[in-house]
Amino acid sequence: MNYRKLLSYLTVLLFLGLASLPAWGMLFPALTRDAGENRALAHWPRPFTPQGAEDWFDDHFALRGPMTALYNRVNARTGLTEVNGVATGRDGWLYYMYDGSREDIRREIHYSPQELERICSAQQQAKDDLAAMGIDYYLVICPDKHTVYPEFLPESLSGYTGPSRLDGMLEAMSKNTDVKIIDTRQTVIDEKQNHRVFFKTDTHWNGYGAFAAYEQIIGRIGEDHPSVRQIAREDCDVLIDENWREGDMAGFIGQADTLVDTDVTFQVKDSSLVRLESPYAETSDDPDRPILCMENPAHPELPTAVVFRDSFCKKLYPMLADSFSKVTFVWSTSVMYSIVENEQPDLVIMEYVERYSGYAANGMDAPEAKLADYESGNLPLPEHKGLIRSNVDGMDTSREICTLAGWAFDPDGDCLKGDKHIALVCGEDIVWCETASVLRPDVTAAYADSLGGKNVDYAGFSASFRKSDLHPGKWQVIVVIDDGAGNAAYTELDKRVRID
Repeated sequence: MNYRKLLSYLTVLLFLGLASLPAWGMLFPALTRDAGENRALAHWPRPFTPQGAEDWFDDHFALRGPMTALYNRVNARTGLTEVNGVATGRDGWLYYMYDGSREDIRREIHYSPQELERICSAQQQAKDDLAAMGIDYYLVICPDKHTVYPEFLPESLSGYTGPSRLDGMLEAMSKNTDVKIIDTRQTVIDEKQNHRVFFKTDTHWNGYGAFAAYEQIIGRIGEDHPSVRQIAREDCDVLIDENWREGDMAGFIGQADTLVDTDVTFQVKDSSLVRLESPYAETSDDPDRPILCMENPAHPELPTAVVFRDSFCKKLYPMLADSFSKVTFVWSTSVMYSIVENEQPDLVIMEYVERYSGYAANGMDAPEAKLADYESGNLPLPEHKGLIRSNVDGMDTSREICTLAGWAFDPDGDCLKGDKHIALVCGEDIVWCETASVLRPDVTAAYADSLGGKNVDYAGFSASFRKSDLHPGKWQVIVVIDDGAGNAAYTELDKRVRID
């Protein structure tokens, strides 16, 4: 027998087997988990297209997630300072580097005068609009980890001083607005003298940091609403898990199963909270970002609230929810007036973590200023495009703050969060509406056969405008969609707003 020839055949077979393993492994769902990306994965194309099938395979081949995690883990253990947007600092502290965080640490970016003007204008407008409805408005800022724990940053990111872009924003707002701002940074910094207030392996604060911020937030609200319940530490059980392995940044570098952290959660002892079924379309498909409607039947005398929030609010849930008779938590970077109109709360809280402070410019990230010219009304409508599919499901013009709700997508482009903008047109006049993205998986399902596997779950929108901004006449509802590459197109919807 020719053993050399047999060895060659076996080598070829082994190579082909290993190369085809991801494809054969797709028969086993447990091997096809994703790599933890914050995006919608491709659907199988219907009708079939070669490109659609390739996109689906790229997102779903077996062992993709474990191989990506292994790649990041190897890089992290070779001593690289930064892997997959995570910088490893002293004593095992991990720091998030995306969304301008690295530039913030180095004091390399600041909001421009134009961006500050947009932020101040948007926040003052929100405050005034809500005040006209008899609702108080509070802007809450949560600190980034590097602001509270700069001492553990890697050497390459240490030693930078001077005002941050948030400092500039808050200074501009204090001079040009009367918005009630609750900046929790110093409060959390002070609390670290008593307890560790952030996770080492996660971007977020822990229960100690969140509770210190809660005391400041509810104390400020209590100045205007004395009936609000101000929960004390002795009113809570403190739950501590010293074997916590769910750090988001540990996952980014493939070490979620090996890096151990300590979780701290506050729970109100006598809580009577009941979760209600939400009547609103979800604003995210992330299971950690649901719209939560909580009612406190034991305390009907307390005020009510709507909280627009990001992920830092999660540790605030137990205390904030028990401070009100009813509270609705919504994942959104701008005020969704359709929800506020329906809830009619006593107050609205808008919460941002420090690195996302630019979203205060009406839900838009000010440094990127996507479609800023369109939103400011400085440019006319872009190229007309009739292929955009869209609908207005609801419209309320009975109050000063009018609302529109519906969906729109471009079948020839992408429909990602934040790429839809609503305008009202009457003759040569254009008024741009405030918009928020709304999750609409029903739209994807309805058009699945014609979309070739494309996911348009974020086709939904909620828009609002001030009636006093429109002169008498019939205003055509327009939707503008931007593809993220500098191309924008619009089409008219079959709805008109009549202003007498």
